[in-house]
Amino acid sequence: MKIIGHSDAIKKIKQAHRITFLTGAGISTPSGIPDYRSLKGVYHGIETPEYLLSIDCLDHEPKKFYDWI
Repeated sequence: MKIIGHSDAIKKIKQAHRITFLTGAGISTPSGIPDYRSLKGVYHGIETPEYLLSIDCLDHEPKKFYDWI
């Protein structure tokens, strides 16, 4: 992988037709996108979302799994 300098990066970004940024956890909430696990998150009040999204739920309670998905 070639490492480029700051000015080269700016030039490539300006010339690009499309740009994709890959980020990690923690970037969405400050941007106004709700997270999943906090008290105000998407999963708040949902019965054990980790289970509902698991292979165990799919195997043992497929209706519940697919209703959630």
